[in-house]
Amino acid sequence: MLRTLSIHNFKCFDEFVLGPLSRFNLITGENDTGKTALLEALFLHSGARNPLLATNINVFRGMDKLPANPETLWGWHFRHLDFSRPIELKGQHENFSAGPHDGKVEEDLLTISLQRASNSTQQIEGEGLGGAPEAQATTETIEERYLAYEYKPAVGTTIHGSTKIHRRASMPKPQVRLFTQSDAKQEETAQFLSARTRVFSFDAKRLSNLIAKKQKSHVVDAVRLLDKRVQDLHVVTGDVEPYIVADIGFREMIPLPYAGEGLTRFVSIVIGVLNIPGGLLLIDEIENGLHHSALARGFEALMTLAKEQKVQVVATTHSRECVKVFYQASKTFTEPEMTLSRVERDNGKRRLIHYDEASLEAAMDAEFEVR
Repeated sequence: MLRTLSIHNFKCFDEFVLGPLSRFNLITGENDTGKTALLEALFLHSGARNPLLATNINVFRGMDKLPANPETLWGWHFRHLDFSRPIELKGQHENFSAGPHDGKVEEDLLTISLQRASNSTQQIEGEGLGGAPEAQATTETIEERYLAYEYKPAVGTTIHGSTKIHRRASMPKPQVRLFTQSDAKQEETAQFLSARTRVFSFDAKRLSNLIAKKQKSHVVDAVRLLDKRVQDLHVVTGDVEPYIVADIGFREMIPLPYAGEGLTRFVSIVIGVLNIPGGLLLIDEIENGLHHSALARGFEALMTLAKEQKVQVVATTHSRECVKVFYQASKTFTEPEMTLSRVERDNGKRRLIHYDEASLEAAMDAEFEVR
């Protein structure tokens, strides 16, 4: 389990430490204090072996059509566009696995930088009509700047990776592609649920995986704790992308989004937990789409499932009601393992106010402002 994350030169954070973290964590704060950026830092660190994640996090903010140049595609990840300093994400983990490190704190470090390399071009053989070789070969150019990854795990050798932008001068129009390399096998250890964008086919594919593993009943059972109308869920293969349909007592199953934003959001959360056992679930604005009357049921179902799957949850919220209900739901467990962190901005710098279980209980009882 991740206990702290130290952040250096990432977005609005110069030097910042998030933590101590627990099993369930809420992050609050005013607009533009960096709550979403903290989730992005956690996401990058969780996938430290995958250099493509630094590109993928642009999608979370709805920026999936950025110009393919290094300064635009990756530059805004660096504070004040300062490429002279790398991004550093240092994690402290508490190891609960069996073995000599059981219960000990271990550190790892991910370093992300924009590096320079000499421009290079190479001739790519092409084919003309009918498969005949083209008279003139295609030229491919590699951008001078590229994104470099260096990951030092707590145990084992240092891992390197990179993402480079390749431009091909082909007909009828130029093509751009990203070329990613890494020393390590890519494993999914975290999921990010954005407050801004949602790809319904993404959840459909993940639900298909769970169905193949005979785990669909776990999804339906958890979702029914939030909405008893749900009798079943299925995946339909559409003309372009698959999508989820729900049986909520109508004559036919209906596409999940038509059953309501709150239900759709919660299905994404449940599918996310079940797809990353032992991993990290990051939820931006967790209260979105959920009526306050449903928050308690939803949070209790989430906490139960996350504890069973050994998943750590970090979520942001603007809602005092959400904080209160989340805290009350955590009290139903013998070991609630909940923390609240409030991010504040002061003269351009960010600072963290941390509430453990005792201080949070006192704050809630006294009606202190904790958002």
